[in-house]
Amino acid sequence: MPEFSSLNDNPVRFLAAFVLATLVSLLAWKLHTLTSDGAVAATIIGTIVAGAGGWWSGLLLMLFFITGSLWSKLGKDRTSTVRQLRGARRDATQVIANGGIPAILMLAGWLLDSGSLVIAAIASIAAATADTWATELGRLSRAVPRSIVSWRRVPPGTSGAVSLPGTIATACGSLLIAIVAGIGIASNWLPAISGWVAVFAVVGVAGFAGSVIDSLLGATIQQVFRCNTCGIILETREHLPGHDVVHVRGLPGVTNDIVNLASLIGAAILGLLVIRVI
Repeated sequence: MPEFSSLNDNPVRFLAAFVLATLVSLLAWKLHTLTSDGAVAATIIGTIVAGAGGWWSGLLLMLFFITGSLWSKLGKDRTSTVRQLRGARRDATQVIANGGIPAILMLAGWLLDSGSLVIAAIASIAAATADTWATELGRLSRAVPRSIVSWRRVPPGTSGAVSLPGTIATACGSLLIAIVAGIGIASNWLPAISGWVAVFAVVGVAGFAGSVIDSLLGATIQQVFRCNTCGIILETREHLPGHDVVHVRGLPGVTNDIVNLASLIGAAILGLLVIRVI
């Protein structure tokens, strides 16, 4: 029996997915959680995920986006010595960095009739959710974070920083996607390549691991700059005209979006390998 037999391969589903993704993206644009190009990217990604993976897969992606946007709105006024210029509005690059891997894997799973690739896609969604929850809710915490590598105290919002509240948020974000994925498996709304307990465990662990990978890469190879004029840490060289911005650490060109993309790939590979052997 094909792994993907539990999904209805109806072309109308792609049209319905496009309409729904368009409406959600337009609403997000109106609410200033997406830029105009971000809304276009979100429409494309949402159409692919829901069209290829089914409406329950689309719901998982929606959970990531809605909760991430909510936490971003709650924490937008939080002061920090780390400057992230984009703010709460996600642009196309950010949308692709967080949704591109799930979309590619969902499409590949549909084309190749592989439920394993669907689980890998869900694991990457769990990683994106876990990392977003850790970042946004960690900023709301009064706890002083530490570098995951050196364990020294660092300013809130620093790439590679971890804290107990942030770690709890990581686990909760990953578990949310794992629980909903488990419900989908138990209800035959996702391809049942394994029992719901196994899928719950794989998605939960892979999602958490993806967030840890993100922190490790953020603390080591992600580029970091410092403005000597105003004393803040920057993730890009873009800053105020005339200010003295210097490179502090990391590899040139390795932005937060690159790190996010790499962490999702890591989570997807882990999820794919584990679901194949259990």
